[in-house]
Amino acid sequence: MTGLEVRRAALRLLALCAIALAGDRLLARAGSAALMSSELRFSVATRGALSAEVLVLGDSRAVNSFWTPELVRVSGRSAFSLAFNGMSTLTAEALLRDYLGRNQAPRLIVLEVTNVLDNHDLVKALACYWPVSPSLDALALELFPRSHAAARVSHLFTLNGEIFLRGLRYLRRSDQDWVNRFAMTPEILAVARAGPPFEIVAPDESLEALGRIVALARERNSEIRLVIAPYLPEYIAHATNWEAFVAELQRAAGPGERIWDYGHADTDSGHFADRLHLNASGAVPFLERLARDGVFAIDTLPSGQ
Repeated sequence: MTGLEVRRAALRLLALCAIALAGDRLLARAGSAALMSSELRFSVATRGALSAEVLVLGDSRAVNSFWTPELVRVSGRSAFSLAFNGMSTLTAEALLRDYLGRNQAPRLIVLEVTNVLDNHDLVKALACYWPVSPSLDALALELFPRSHAAARVSHLFTLNGEIFLRGLRYLRRSDQDWVNRFAMTPEILAVARAGPPFEIVAPDESLEALGRIVALARERNSEIRLVIAPYLPEYIAHATNWEAFVAELQRAAGPGERIWDYGHADTDSGHFADRLHLNASGAVPFLERLARDGVFAIDTLPSGQ
């Protein structure tokens, strides 16, 4: 191959790379625009201008225990759930910081605090929001530097996941009505009853994030309720260190903050979809009990007053 042919081949390769890069950017921009018009909770929070009185954070236990339409009904307050399956405390902290940067500070933040037990994989799944969520982006850089670097090379890389597809699914309807409608099965119940003893251990980084969430709520004059939602009684009966776990949460939250412990509060297995999650039948009486107990009571003035 002559020198001229080599140069021509190199130019063709460069042109191909430029076309691929341009296509990557154009397609990613179109996909991101569709995502940001979605009614998926992360898109709604990122667009900003929300003024919900109550903000819910946590993992799937929060999604199902704090069924948003019922929370609104029993509390008499507007509410928005930013909770999502697998949301660790570190992830919740990052999302809360970004939420507060774009939306009115809620009068009350409700955190289902057992998300201190979650890993941080949701951060990677939320790659499609890294470009528009500074705190989430910073956390992704810290936890998943290789994926973060790949996202800088290919913008389409950030759209390669379930969250983007969920966003497309919710282009025209809200996701705030999510709740588990499955019923407990005899098989799940039998497995839970026969389960071995276990310890509940939260990593230090998640406990530290819990303390920062409490501090952030105080900075923004938002009240905060740290709630442990019910577990299936046949499952949680095998936890050998429950009191120590709750005490650890209390230390992480700091003095003056109460852990509202309802972990053993529901003894009706029909209120559960599985060992971890209330279903719709269980969420209603749970929320009604929280309202009676004053969990949704707000004593401070609205933000900015």
